[in-house]
Amino acid sequence: VNAILLAVTFSLVITAVVCALCSPLLGWMNTPSDIVDDAYAYIFVIFLGIPVVFIYNVLFSIIRSLGDSRTPVICSLLNVVLDLLFIVPFGMGVEGAAWATVISQAVSSLLCVRYIRHCDLIVLTRRDWKLDKTCVKRLIGMGVPTGLQYSITAIGSIVLQASVNLLGSSYVASVAAG
Repeated sequence: VNAILLAVTFSLVITAVVCALCSPLLGWMNTPSDIVDDAYAYIFVIFLGIPVVFIYNVLFSIIRSLGDSRTPVICSLLNVVLDLLFIVPFGMGVEGAAWATVISQAVSSLLCVRYIRHCDLIVLTRRDWKLDKTCVKRLIGMGVPTGLQYSITAIGSIVLQASVNLLGSSYVASVAAG
């Protein structure tokens, strides 16, 4: 429960910051002018979905720890179906792909909650929803180094993408397709 409360708190803060930085981020990354509007539409929706991603990952971890790796796979299948619907038939383009990702993770999160609520191994009471400072400190102590580790990889990807962006939108498309 403490992990869920931390995920919600951190994700809301991160979402507010990165949504505010969308335009400057795309500028810093030298996004080609002919695709900057689509890039903004995509990244803004993905950033709005950060709380959903946080919750999905926490719930997915709980379910996986219970031995079920099939239930969360629904997210991937739903994402593919929604991509096919949103991008072409609904004419939403790259923004549709972003919405497909966020919606599929939200639906999968709800399915994970349903699974957990019906699981005999996890029984939550009202008292469980109280923040435990010792547990929070421990979770942050484990989470910050892991977050920094993933940040290094993400920053490397951003630097690489910024380099590709300098080559123009044709190169951006070829890298994205590959």
